[in-house]
Order: sequence, then C-alpha cells, then structure tokens
Amino acid sequence: MGFLDKILGRKPKVEQPIVQPIELPTETPKPKSKLTLEKKIGLNLEKMNLNLNETVFVLDVSGSMGDRIYGKEKIDSLRDIMEKYQDAKMICFSTNVKSINKASDIPDPSGSTDLAEALIYVGRNISPEPKKIVLISDGQPDSKPKALLIAKELEIPIDIIFIGTSGTYSEKFMEELANATGGKHFVV
Repeated sequence: MGFLDKILGRKPKVEQPIVQPIELPTETPKPKSKLTLEKKIGLNLEKMNLNLNETVFVLDVSGSMGDRIYGKEKIDSLRDIMEKYQDAKMICFSTNVKSINKASDIPDPSGSTDLAEALIYVGRNISPEPKKIVLISDGQPDSKPKALLIAKELEIPIDIIFIGTSGTYSEKFMEELANATGGKHFVV
C-alpha cells in the first residue's frame, strides 16, 4: 500500500481465495424403505422363539382391523404373516370367538374387541393347555378389568404385538397385560 493510498484512505487489496467448485450428486439419495406392517409383526414373532406345539395365537379381527396402514388393511397383513404359522393353533376374536385352521380362514373385520371372552375360550377349549399365548391386536378390549383378571387366572404368559401408537392408553394396557402374565410386549 502506497503513501497516496494511505492519505486517500484506501484499503489494501486483499487477495480472495480461489473457491473450488463442489461436485453435487446427480441422483437424489433413495430414502430408507419403511418396513411393512407384515414385516414388523414378523420380526417381532421371530424374536419370540416360538414352539408352535405349545403356542396359541389370539388374533383380533374387530372392526378396526379393517383400517389401512402403509396402504394395506391391517387384517390383510395379519393374514399374510399368519400364512407362515399354519401349524399353530389360532383363534380369532371380535364380538365372537372362533378357532380357525389356516390363515385364509381369518374372517373379515367386524364387531368389538372382546378379549376377555377370547381368553376364556383359550382356557376352556384349547387342549392341551398352551404354554404361551401370542396376542396380536390393535385396540382396547371391551372390558380391560375383566380381560386382565382372566389373563392372570390363566397363568399363561401372554406375548403381545400391539398394532398402534406407543404411549397411548390402549398400548399401556397391553403392556400391563403382558407384564402381569410374564409375557413380552411389542409395538408395531
């Protein structure tokens, strides 16, 4: 910087750094794929290490199982995953309870969620007595106190796969039910 520049108040020239261009990707990264409801249920069933000769599946087929999740009705996801467990004992429950022999016999969703009656059915009609119950449900039972009482009387661990949102009143009941029977609790 010269004498004249100082008198005139000129600032010294600062050399600008050379900026290198950044190469941007030409493709947008693919988002991580979401697991389907069927896959989420299946992954949790695998964690249970089930002996199908000693297990009974208690499957909720109430009206809310007709709701869609990931573009598919919950009942259809249930049917699809239960295809892999054809050798297991299965009962379906809503307002009524019935045994089924294969996944394709799972009825269309209707009615309420009479879990207490489903548990009574297991105690009276499943022979030999199962050593584990796997309950797959998306809702609140019609009578929580009655369902909890009967579950405790059965003295059979109930592993639960709850289809719904963690932290809801329904999910908290399902967790309580699993804990009261010595079972495990999963949310999908």
